[in-house]
Amino acid sequence: MKINISVEATPQEIREVFGLPDIQDVQGLFLKQFQQNLKDGQVDKDVVSELMGPTLQFSKNFMDSLMENMGSMLNQTNQATSNQQETMKDSTSSKSKQQPVSSKEY
Repeated sequence: MKINISVEATPQEIREVFGLPDIQDVQGLFLKQFQQNLKDGQVDKDVVSELMGPTLQFSKNFMDSLMENMGSMLNQTNQATSNQQETMKDSTSSKSKQQPVSSKEY
């Protein structure tokens, strides 16, 4: 049995249903302060790298996987194309070796 339930709700409504606190104001203040500290050069680059590390690693892994898949598809396409060209050459050469059939032989 498969049951699908669709709920249309705003993030605020979902937070209220689950009893989660509304931290938008705190998050906004934190981000403003963090941006100001970045502009002023008060944030250690190592801290930013540590914060962004998981995101950047995911992006790198995703791009590596994407490039590997694209390379694999291109290799398969090239192999299929070369096989098709060889088949066409073989069929063309075998047709040229056959003697033409005159209408009288039918």
